Amino acid sequence: MNRFPNLAITSAGIRKPQSFYTILPGVSRSRFQSRYRVGALTCVEKGSLQAVAAFRPRSGTRSWEISHLYATPDSGDALIALLEQAAAVSAYGGAERVFLRVQSDGDIIPMARRAGFFPCYLETLYRGQTAVAKSRRGLFDTDAHSMIRGPEHDHALFRLYNETTPVKIRQLVGMTLDQWKDSRERSNGRRIERVVEVDGNVRSSLATSVRSGVGKIDVVPHPDYAALTPDLIDYALRSLSNSRSVVALVPDYAPLLGSYLEEHRFRPEGEFAVLVKSTARMARQPVAARTSFVAE
Repeated sequence: MNRFPNLAITSAGIRKPQSFYTILPGVSRSRFQSRYRVGALTCVEKGSLQAVAAFRPRSGTRSWEISHLYATPDSGDALIALLEQAAAVSAYGGAERVFLRVQSDGDIIPMARRAGFFPCYLETLYRGQTAVAKSRRGLFDTDAHSMIRGPEHDHALFRLYNETTPVKIRQLVGMTLDQWKDSRERSNGRRIERVVEVDGNVRSSLATSVRSGVGKIDVVPHPDYAALTPDLIDYALRSLSNSRSVVALVPDYAPLLGSYLEEHRFRPEGEFAVLVKSTARMARQPVAARTSFVAE
């Protein structure tokens, strides 16, 4: 099984391929624990391991994601059944929705659709270098103010999310403040988040993080304040100056962000599809499978 790549891609995992062996501790345990943090399922047919899936909550228990997915080329129906069971077990742990990010041209998408996962949006992975950040001027103009994000910014960032995300996507990701907060992806490594205010309102946000020497930029630009975006990217590149390279995921509903990244010499490197399965109405019953849960 370790010969096959991880078919599931998390935001934190795009910088470094994740080994099959990272989920073995979860698979090797056979007991349930009282706090559901990480789940692992295996599918065995005729004595042969066909597929393995690991899944976990995102930022809260309402939203889970499949973080690891390994399958043999001929797994077929076994993989579909495994995805269905992963969603059912996640629902048993409190999930209202389960996310799955895969290569946009991957053969797994039709199988995920058959397992009840619905396409949400596409993303382009951009990669660039920190050397292009050469500006010495201050961040933004006198009307814009940048500050470290705090809990007091949650409602303002939720408004920004509503203003920048199409409603059909919000219906899948989360319509309420709590659903949105739970659906936010985890970040491995040190993460610094900033908000940009104009006239007392949050009009953009920026997050930077570093893992294994690779920086990551997360920008949410307000379409009516697009002029802030180049400064945000420049600021991020300067703050990640010790990174070997920098990556950014750009959703298909924010094409202007991709254009600004290309102006900073970022280049597209791949395309992903994000799928979501609603589990809100699934019975909260354990499934018949070899399942293990381990605390993180």
